[in-house]
Amino acid sequence: MWRSMFIALGIFLCLVGGEFLACDHLVIRSSIREPQPEALVKTASFGQPVPAPVERKIYVPKDWMPWTLLASGAVVLMYSLRPRE
Repeated sequence: MWRSMFIALGIFLCLVGGEFLACDHLVIRSSIREPQPEALVKTASFGQPVPAPVERKIYVPKDWMPWTLLASGAVVLMYSLRPRE
């Protein structure tokens, strides 16, 4: 059971490191839910209510993060996939 958890952790670290290599920044939305009726605002477009803008955060990973995550994931995978004695 522990072996499978470490294999999953190593694969996860490698995938996140690979994604950080491919992208410059991440845009994180604060809420996935549909806006509530009280969150509607009126605009000049014929007085029809439109949803309020969703708050977004931008995360920029550090330069060392992709390589560190890839390397640590590879080490965890190699250690968990070693032959048993």
